[in-house]
Amino acid sequence: ALIWVDISGGHHRLGGTALAQCYNQLGNVSPDLDEPQLLVKAFNVTQQLIKDRLLTAGHDISDGGLITCILEMAFAGNCGMDINFNTSKNSVSVTELLFSEELGLIIEAQEENVDSVIKSYKSQNVPCHIIGSSQGQGQSAKVCVSVDDKKVLEEKTTELRRIWEETSFRLERLQSNPQCVEEEETNFGNRTAPLYKMSFDPSVMPAILKNLS
Repeated sequence: ALIWVDISGGHHRLGGTALAQCYNQLGNVSPDLDEPQLLVKAFNVTQQLIKDRLLTAGHDISDGGLITCILEMAFAGNCGMDINFNTSKNSVSVTELLFSEELGLIIEAQEENVDSVIKSYKSQNVPCHIIGSSQGQGQSAKVCVSVDDKKVLEEKTTELRRIWEETSFRLERLQSNPQCVEEEETNFGNRTAPLYKMSFDPSVMPAILKNLS
């Protein structure tokens, strides 16, 4: 499950965002830290959840907005996303919702841990919402984003990543072997995590360390 930890205080300001810069604008009002104590609480809860191993992934929202955060998480895991945002509680446009760079993060948790994660944040009055889930990996994986049940994006992860990486690959062709760059570009959709095989039991503490402890 994917959970949005919202530290924005209900704001969706677009000033100074990457989106504004794409249109050669600055905007009038930029995101700010309006509630420092809310940030402190969110940070402390998140650190405890990491310590308790209740989170499997996470990413901040404040560099590109919600949509960028979602895409970067999908690219990192080479997986799909199925997301639906609900704006019924506040009047906000799709652009403001997805591209404002307000403080917050999206975290991933196993289904059996979701209730504990939500409870931990809400016990400290930190707003959080389940927004969807990560999906399978591979060439068929898709990123689907809806706002109030209306789809605003539906595309294969590999195609979105191709668009995302295009500028980087163009620059890389100027400084690396073009054939190697082409091979990397062709195969990035098939990337998988390394298969690790431990040759020892990491829970067994060496005698010298055991004595020191």
